[in-house]
Amino acid sequence: MLRGLSHAEAASYYHYPAEARALIDAMVAKGWLVRRSTLLTDAEASYFNYSLNQSEFSNGPDLRNRYLHGSHMDASDEDEHFRTYVTALKLLIALVIKINDDFWLQADETSGDPTS
Repeated sequence: MLRGLSHAEAASYYHYPAEARALIDAMVAKGWLVRRSTLLTDAEASYFNYSLNQSEFSNGPDLRNRYLHGSHMDASDEDEHFRTYVTALKLLIALVIKINDDFWLQADETSGDPTS
């Protein structure tokens, strides 16, 4: 658990067994950890902000504004459109994986499986 916190700066509570959850609850009670109920961690949200807009970073690709408000990139630059497509696809796949993981965790919790 601590290795995951150190490496990823976040831990998914329901990925841990009951014993580890008790330790996490104790750390939250002591103020050592903060519990949030968001889909993305701060680091993941920062990556999305970097890729899509300039709300947090000024040097990102700013993909949202490239295609929003009726402004279009040069249609002859197919390579740039393809790179944008691949980046958007990666972001979409990352979101689907996160949402799928939440659904699986919810199903495990509501199934009453004592091994969870």
